[in-house]
Amino acid sequence: NVMVFVAKEEELQQDVMRLIEDSDCDEFSKRRVTEDGETPGALWHIYDAQDADKMRDLLNKVALELGMELEPYHDPIHDQQFYLDKTLRQRLADEYGVHGYPILQCEGDAVFIPAGAPHQVQNLNG
Repeated sequence: NVMVFVAKEEELQQDVMRLIEDSDCDEFSKRRVTEDGETPGALWHIYDAQDADKMRDLLNKVALELGMELEPYHDPIHDQQFYLDKTLRQRLADEYGVHGYPILQCEGDAVFIPAGAPHQVQNLNG
């Protein structure tokens, strides 16, 4: 995935910065935005392919906790019913020992997703 253009929306800047702070991104990535003035376009969380079943288990557990019914051929990763926010990412780490790789994608950056790697992306600016 290559980020070719990012439309900067000034009114979203505070919300975008909060999302970046909560993302678990490394300090270098954060400084690209705060000090170098780069425009953030997307926030990715990429996980190891071998952790997919653990992620499915957590997402099914969360669905049941919310009173949702599990479909027989349902894949909670591909159905995209849940976004792993900071709370769910922490739960995934605590209960399953699974940690992802947060990537802040700015204009001009390319992000490579390995085959079979569960991932999520959140657009940050237009």
